[in-house]
Amino acid sequence: MIRKQLLQSTSPPWLHIVVKDSSDEENLAASLREDEDNWVVAILRGADMTTFAGLFDEFAGVLRFPAYFGRNFNALYDCLTDLAWFPAKGYTLLFNEVALILSHETSADFVAFLKLLQRACEKWNHAEQTGEPWDRPAIAFHAVFQTSPDEAARLRLTLQEADVVG
Repeated sequence: MIRKQLLQSTSPPWLHIVVKDSSDEENLAASLREDEDNWVVAILRGADMTTFAGLFDEFAGVLRFPAYFGRNFNALYDCLTDLAWFPAKGYTLLFNEVALILSHETSADFVAFLKLLQRACEKWNHAEQTGEPWDRPAIAFHAVFQTSPDEAARLRLTLQEADVVG
């Protein structure tokens, strides 16, 4: 089980692998919601994200993306790094059935998705101090991949090959 304090921190790593126990997902989500007021814990279902269309629909629905969301990687990054319509003290994205995410696309597409998540996490976990109205402190933003023991090693290797911290 991943420690809550790790997910509440703005320090790396921001992408995490958790070997899934059937109760871990809801326990972690409930624990974060219980201890932290205004903490978004979004559970994203890998089974619904086997294609680009499914991935974009799942994110849009779970994170309440605005109607103008363009359903491509650039638009996904833009919405993930904005979330003005869904303000929170911190964000944790919990992915289940990770092996299914973009499984009907190429492995390079999955790697591009991981890199996009890493960039979004990095942006949130660093303060924006430019003297503009959108300045903000660093806000904890993490992605947790819950996977089976036999898939965990493969996912770790993919994270390493993608050169993202995990």
